[in-house]
Amino acid sequence: MGFMGGGGGDSGAAQARADELARQSRIKEGTLKISDIFSQFNDEYYGGLSKKYLSFYNPQLQEQFDKESRATTLALSRTGNLSSSAGARKINELAKLFKRQEAFVGSSARDFEKKARGDVENARNDLLAQLNASADPEAAGLSATTRAGILSRPASFSPLQNVFTGFADQISTGILAERMGFPGLKTGLFDLPASGGSSRVIR
Repeated sequence: MGFMGGGGGDSGAAQARADELARQSRIKEGTLKISDIFSQFNDEYYGGLSKKYLSFYNPQLQEQFDKESRATTLALSRTGNLSSSAGARKINELAKLFKRQEAFVGSSARDFEKKARGDVENARNDLLAQLNASADPEAAGLSATTRAGILSRPASFSPLQNVFTGFADQISTGILAERMGFPGLKTGLFDLPASGGSSRVIR
């Protein structure tokens, strides 16, 4: 009794290998399409995002600071404290507040850039996962073009809220507090003399 020889098993394995090679080739083609489309998201692109953020918010911050500086100078002048040590402290406080807010804007710009990088990488990984599942390079290219278009849309920024609100008003409030016996701005205008003499009181 003889046995029929056959290569059915080997032929099936060979076909499976060929199919897998063809699949990997399509995935490679799709990966190249995705990489090419997403090549626009480079360091220059992300640096541009950070600059746009700073260009939008820094001028607003500077404008607010200039306005509050004028208001503070006027308030100090009205209360006779423009050249006093208390006045100098308030002006210094405002300058320090400006520096803190300026640093915050800079930090926010870096966070904005970092988020953009993360969004792009998440989109890229999602596209690659879809490609590995479908092995369809044409669909991958179309999806990459769509996602890249969405990601590259101009950013929309909200106006900067006034970060110096009420600073100049604190001067009048502080003087009033001193008149009532509280520390206030610590100008010493309403301090009673330690001994003898007449007290200096502004009405």
